[in-house]
Amino acid sequence: MTDPSGDATGVGTPAWADLVGGSLGRDGSGWTVVLDLAAAVPATTSGDRVLDLTLWVDRDGDGAIDDEVLAQLGSEGWTTAYRDPDGARYGSASGVSVTADGATVTLRLPATHLGGSRSLRWAVGAEHGSLAAMTAGTASRDTAPDAGAAAFPG
Repeated sequence: MTDPSGDATGVGTPAWADLVGGSLGRDGSGWTVVLDLAAAVPATTSGDRVLDLTLWVDRDGDGAIDDEVLAQLGSEGWTTAYRDPDGARYGSASGVSVTADGATVTLRLPATHLGGSRSLRWAVGAEHGSLAAMTAGTASRDTAPDAGAAAFPG
C-alpha cells in the first residue's frame, strides 16, 4: 500500500515518522511487515521522544482489531510487543523482531501469530512524541491506508 508523504498530523513531525508505504507478506516461516518512511530512521530517539510503528489486524472481517504488533524506537533502541485475543507479550516474549535499514523498517512474526490466518484486513500506523503526548492523544500520527484497511491477500 502507499501513503502520501507529508500527511502526518502534528507540528514538527520528523520525516522518519511519516509513513509512505507498507506491505504484508507470508511465507512458510511467518509474516513479514515492511514499513516505508519518508526518511531514514535513526538508531535511537533523543530525550523523551519515541516512535511507535503499529500493525493492526482484523482476522474475521468484523471491523474490530484482533491482533496488534508494536515496534517502539526509544532512546535505547527498539522494543516490541504483540497482542492477540489471548493477551499481550513484550520484548523477546512477543516473538516479533525488528530491523531498520535506512527509511525501511521490517517486522517479522512467527507463522503462529495472526491466528494462522490466510486472509485478513490490515492497517499500519506511526506515532511520534513523548509518552505523555501519546497517552493524551496529542502525538503526531500517520496511518496507512488513511481510512479503512487493506485486504490480505490483496
